[in-house]
Amino acid sequence: MTQQAKNQISGAVVIIIAVAICIFMQLMYIRIKEDEKALQGYERRAERATHVIDSLEATNVQRMQEIAQLNMQIEHNTKIYEANISAIDSLDRNGLKRAMHNLLSSLTGERYPGESND
Repeated sequence: MTQQAKNQISGAVVIIIAVAICIFMQLMYIRIKEDEKALQGYERRAERATHVIDSLEATNVQRMQEIAQLNMQIEHNTKIYEANISAIDSLDRNGLKRAMHNLLSSLTGERYPGESND
C-alpha cells in the first residue's frame, strides 16, 4: 500500500470519526431538547397540582370553619334542650296537670276549676 493510499485511508477515518461525532452531537442535542420539553410539561403539571392543592386546602379551611360553627350551634341547642328538660322536670304533677288542662281549655273554651272568668 502506498503512502498516498495510507493518507487517504487516514483522512477517510478522520472524516468518518468527525461525521460520527457530528451525528452523536446532533442526537445529544435532540435528546436535550426532548428532555427540556418533558421538563416543561412536568413543571406545568406541578403548577396545576399546586393550584389544586391550594384550592383543596382553602376548601378544607372553609369546611373546618363551618364544622366549628355547627358544633357551636349544637352546643347552644343542647343547652336549650337541657334547660327545657330541666323546666319540665321541675314542674310538679299538679302544675303539669294544670298546664295540660289550660292548654285543653284554651282550645275548648272551658275554665279550670277555681279560675276566675276575667
